[in-house]
Amino acid sequence: MNNLVYKKTLSKCIDIYFHQIYLTIIPLIHKLHQLRWRNIILLVNKAKSNFKVAEYAERNRHYDAAVSRYYYYLYEYFLNFLGITKPELVTGNHSLDLNNATDYIKENLCKNRNEKYIITRMKFLKSQRIESDYYDIRIENSTEFANRFKTRFDKINELLIDKGVINV
Repeated sequence: MNNLVYKKTLSKCIDIYFHQIYLTIIPLIHKLHQLRWRNIILLVNKAKSNFKVAEYAERNRHYDAAVSRYYYYLYEYFLNFLGITKPELVTGNHSLDLNNATDYIKENLCKNRNEKYIITRMKFLKSQRIESDYYDIRIENSTEFANRFKTRFDKINELLIDKGVINV
């Protein structure tokens, strides 16, 4: 086989091979896109459920459970926002995703030092959630709950609603 025929044959084989790859990859990319949006919708639904459970727990003086559910309500909205705006920053690692979302929101949405400070308090809420979930440190009354957690939660929640991260 001469060199020209070989090159044409090789070129045709490469074209067929890449066409097959294209036919295989495009549906996979489409499926990943669909899954991403389904996960985003799922996160919003989970966040809303966590908020309802947190309100119930707070009303019934189960403050440790309320801390946990309020925290996850915010965290899931953080992930949702990051997944839409900067999906490459979502890693699946809780702490890293929280840091990435906090930094991204702080740098791109917060206009002043006070807003930046408020958003960084999310890391404090995480420490409160860990205490409530894993340690024998109990929140006994509504005043302690407000002082240790709820006041900070409300400020972060209001800021995220104001910035459009949480849609109510």
